[in-house]
Amino acid sequence: MSDLRWTPRLLTRGGRALGVLLLLASAWAEAGTLTVRILEPAANQVSNLQVNLKVKVDSELAIAGVVARVEGREQVLSGDIAGNFQGVVDVAGLASGPHALEVVATDDAGSSASASVGFRTDRAPSVEVLAPLEGTTSRGTLTVQVRCTDDDPTGCARVGAVLESTFGQPLAEEVALQRSSADSSRFEGTLDTRSLDGRALNLKVTATDAAGQPAVASRAILVERSPRLLELAQVQGPILDFDASRILFQEPGGRILLLTLATRTATLLAEVPGAPVGPAALTANGAVFALGEQAFQWRGGQLQPLTGRLVAANAGWALLSGAGGALVRRELGSGDEVQLASSGTMAPFALGPDGDAVFAEQREVVWLDDGVRKSFTTSGAVRPAERVATDGINLTYTAEGWPVRGQSSFVTTLQTAQGSLDVPSFPVKLEQGWAAFSLPVESAYQVFVRPPTGGTPVQVSPRSNSSSVDALGAGGEVLFERDGRRFIPVAGQPERELSSALGVPRLREGEWRVALGRHLYLLQTGAEFTPATDIPEEPAAADEGHHDGCSGAGGGLAPWLVLLTLLALGRPSLRARRLSQER
Repeated sequence: MSDLRWTPRLLTRGGRALGVLLLLASAWAEAGTLTVRILEPAANQVSNLQVNLKVKVDSELAIAGVVARVEGREQVLSGDIAGNFQGVVDVAGLASGPHALEVVATDDAGSSASASVGFRTDRAPSVEVLAPLEGTTSRGTLTVQVRCTDDDPTGCARVGAVLESTFGQPLAEEVALQRSSADSSRFEGTLDTRSLDGRALNLKVTATDAAGQPAVASRAILVERSPRLLELAQVQGPILDFDASRILFQEPGGRILLLTLATRTATLLAEVPGAPVGPAALTANGAVFALGEQAFQWRGGQLQPLTGRLVAANAGWALLSGAGGALVRRELGSGDEVQLASSGTMAPFALGPDGDAVFAEQREVVWLDDGVRKSFTTSGAVRPAERVATDGINLTYTAEGWPVRGQSSFVTTLQTAQGSLDVPSFPVKLEQGWAAFSLPVESAYQVFVRPPTGGTPVQVSPRSNSSSVDALGAGGEVLFERDGRRFIPVAGQPERELSSALGVPRLREGEWRVALGRHLYLLQTGAEFTPATDIPEEPAAADEGHHDGCSGAGGGLAPWLVLLTLLALGRPSLRARRLSQER
């Protein structure tokens, strides 16, 4: 009996104390021992919106339940037979500062035990990049302006900015942004981008508060230092389409706007927050576009919902796909619609400038050429829509070929009035009967141009490293790219380097213009040109409210990057325009 000792035990039921019982150690198993240990969170741990709990409960009787409590909030924890319990307690809305969390375990006899731990709530800082805007093009320096707020009265402790590759690899040391003397929530600094010419980058901004909690924001930017590019306009979102007098674009919040360049006024066409934009095109008297699954046409100052899913559009026509693969072509000027197929059509889809429609049916590519149905059997599924195109005269498409050594193979075909031509390399550009593409020459691919009359394609890129077609104009003018740079052929002379291959060039009215991020540039292709001067970044002052539709040298609006361009410049022996698509 020397090992036995009397131990006082508190008897409870339903949370009420019933009395104290003196037990011998050998009788503990009958009454049950119960202990609670909090494994996570650690004492004084900083938590943001929730507390993750891990608890160990030891009991000689079955455990009836385990509950976590903090300032009137209660969360039942889940566990296993070994007494390991866990759960998440919502602490959103609690005042910043110290708090106590209690865990109470109850066994089948009604006995309870508890443990407590102190923790601190501290909200992560909120960081907003004011400049640069999404899709900004840097010409050598990049001004970064950030608003950072925190629940700590002292505000954000540090804000840093670094340029990364699109894969997240840092390309330079992080730069600490300086706090503004006029506003303690604003930080700013300048990054040097001169060594990163011709690259698409990610600007990463990281803010931390006094408790060490981070917040991250980012912007996609481009670096282009060619002096041949003169800025004409900026817009506040992805450019969806534009012509000589208008720009169709989407703001980050989902608003679709039409900017008139002459007056610098923007007209709101539609607003569907969060909806991804689909095909879009300017028309003679408005625009046609898709937001999510809903298609719209802006015509005569009115927004008209369309029936069917918008799958292709250009200045004069739209293709709308319905249930079961039904396909309707809409003439955008008159609003007249014609059913092209009652069922069975599938992507990819394409439209020519004269309303010719292209679509897939099983293993066939169908081309409705001036109302005449032409079918081309492929050896496999037709590839994505960007690889199907028609200019109303020629047709190009890419299909999956027979496997080679177990590997998938793809064949791009050019259909012309004179017959078909297999092209081993993508892309193929079409414009008013002209075709441009790459063919193998010795150990490299070079760019060739084929005239509307047919005949032997003419090589326009030199015999050096492989080149690919960049843009094609209505008169056979061509631009090509090689090793990330953009060139123009010059008769009797070496090709002329113009800029990096970033952006989308198009030829209109004798001028090349390039949509580069959210900017529109004039591309000067002549031997003599006016060198561009760096244009200061607009300090995105749009904290809230009004957009006037323009900024900078050529109009303004803000974030994103992608898509098209149109217009053009001089006419050396060959010029071009890129039939692009993009977002």
